[in-house]
Amino acid sequence: EASDVEKIIKMIKNAPIQELKKLNSRHLDIFKLPQYCNNYFDIVIEYTCFCAIDPKTRVNYIKMVKDILKPSGKFTGLLFPLDLNTNTDGPPFHIDLNKTLLLFDEYLFRKQCKKSSLSIESRKDREMFFIYTKDENEN
Repeated sequence: EASDVEKIIKMIKNAPIQELKKLNSRHLDIFKLPQYCNNYFDIVIEYTCFCAIDPKTRVNYIKMVKDILKPSGKFTGLLFPLDLNTNTDGPPFHIDLNKTLLLFDEYLFRKQCKKSSLSIESRKDREMFFIYTKDENEN
């Protein structure tokens, strides 16, 4: 069975050009997204944004993700890098997997978290795939 991310990618690849032209893009501070897109997205895909955020302000990121997801929305992605020294000045900043999952668990519902089986060789065992939902009853 195809993963949710694979289904989304297939949808985009198969979308008619006229549908893709309807995409609306914005250039703004990511933390201001809820002002424009509250309960708006079906899915938020995380890849290297979280690691670029100062660890002291990461709680603001997960709050923002929760705010912009529709009630049935999903938050998925890869947490990377898991192996950096915690004293790294960054970005990227170290991701403490346990602390990060506990933080996410405060705002969303964990459905899956596992080592990525699709990592490129240089990132093997350095990233973790996850899926969270906004609604506890969503799959």
